Order: sequence, then structure tokens, then C-alpha cells
Amino acid sequence: MFAGDKESYKTINREICILKSVSGHENIIQFVAAASENSQAARRYEFLILTELCTGGPLLNHLRGRQKPFEMCEIYPIFYQVCKAVKHLHCRSDPVIHRDLKIENLLLDHKGTIKLCDFGSATTECYYPDSSWSVQKRDALAEELKKFTTPMYRAPEMLNLFDDYPINQKVDIWALGCILYYLCYMEHPFEDSATLRILNAKFNFPENDERCAIAHPLICNLIQPNPNNRYDIVALIEQLRQSAEVYGIDLQARADLFPTNVKSVSTPVMENNSSTTNMLESLKGQAGSILKNIRDTSTRMRNSIQK
Repeated sequence: MFAGDKESYKTINREICILKSVSGHENIIQFVAAASENSQAARRYEFLILTELCTGGPLLNHLRGRQKPFEMCEIYPIFYQVCKAVKHLHCRSDPVIHRDLKIENLLLDHKGTIKLCDFGSATTECYYPDSSWSVQKRDALAEELKKFTTPMYRAPEMLNLFDDYPINQKVDIWALGCILYYLCYMEHPFEDSATLRILNAKFNFPENDERCAIAHPLICNLIQPNPNNRYDIVALIEQLRQSAEVYGIDLQARADLFPTNVKSVSTPVMENNSSTTNMLESLKGQAGSILKNIRDTSTRMRNSIQK
């Protein structure tokens, strides 16, 4: 990643700090090391963030490659893993808001475990607009939110700051509702990112839908125009557990996301011993040289193409 100005430098540093602080949860991509270098010639900083290798690839690829849609006994366990990752963010002493939860930011390791990634939009800042806020202050925040969010996953309070709703962890809850809808129907509830439909939470379930009917109440609670009416992450997980228990769904089960004729590449198991610690310390110490090698290789490739 490259930072050509102070603002982007600050943003990348924030991403590194947040990822480092939340790393260690089974459903969040593991931070390994980070390095930066000031390129005087290019007048920019170059950053390298090294994370675990998720050999299962993006969850979205596996969803699109399926011959038939998921059943609820597969959807709930996947969604449960995503919720656990979000709970790890929201229930810290200094809560983290991801702000860009979406299907595209969910990866799989070699075992099929969900890994939440991309913390470039994450923040610990909450906003509470009220009558004292000027139009200019609202517009400035609206512009900032546009830079760090994906339109079709953007919560209503991020689109219309004049409703004076708090902008906090509940924006992630809205996005979770969109993710659950996508897992059920393989399409987004607000595919066109239409502002009015999002502001009024106007979406539809397929007619005569029996396959995912048990998820309707949960989705409707998450995709609420008023953030105060949405579950928080603790209540959401509790409701998910209760629903799963009623319908006999094992939340710990793993959906068969990998084709039977394709073996995913396994990654080495990291044992908690001194040799592993030394290896990681060595890797972190070499992060700067890794960054230089990547840059040199990229330069050679670019020069080769130009010739």
C-alpha cells in the first residue's frame, strides 16, 4: 500500500494498529508483521502488511460456484462465525466498528473457517449528531463516511445525518443483516444502492420462500431504519442461538464449501513453542527487506513491460 499524503498515511497506520489489536480471534485474519519505508524519490510512504495466508480464498467465490443455494443448516453456522468476529470487535473496552462488513471481506482458511479481513475502514470513533450540528459539519462527516463505506451496505444513518441518529456499532449490525440476506438468496437486498430504499429499509423476500423463512424475523430486525431498534451484537448472537436451537441447527457445524474434487492447500500449524516464536520474530525483523524485494521486483516487471 502507498501513502502519498498525511491523511492516507494516518489511515494506513490506523488500519495496522486496529488489525494488530484485534488479531488473535479465530474468525479474524491473523496479523503477522508490518513495515514501512519512506520513498523520497516518489514522495510517498510504502507499507507492507503481512497476514496469515487464507488458502480457501474469498467466501464469495465458493458461493458463486455452488450448483444450488444453501440450506439454513449451512447458512446459520457461516453467519454465526461472522457474528463472533464482530462481537470480538464490538465488545472490547475500546469498541471497534468495522464499517465495511460485506461478503467480499470474508475469507476462508484451509479448514473452511471464516476470516474477517480488510480493516482499512475500521474506527473507534462514534458520532452523535444533534441540533447543535451545522450543515457544514454534517456534510463533512457524510463525505468522510463515503470514503470508508460501500454504498449498498451503508446504513441509513450514514446516508442522512439530519435524522440525528447515532453513528456507532449499529452500522455493522445493518451490514450483518445485508450479509445474512445475501447468504440466503445470493443477492443483496439493496443491489441498486438506491438511497430512498435504504433510508426506508424497503426490501423484499422472494415469494413463497420456505427455505429461509426462519431467518426473516432476524433479517427484518437487523435491517431497521432506526439504529436504536436493531439488536446489538450480543442480542443478535443470542437470537441466532435461540432460533438455531428451535430448528435443530448446529451452529458449530461447517458448511461444505470446498468441492470434493479439489483439495485446499493446507497451511502449517503454528505451535506455541520457542522455535515458532523465534521464526515469527525473524519474519518481523525481515519485514523491511521483504518490502524492498517486493518493490524491486515490481519495478523490474514494470520496466520489462515498458521495453
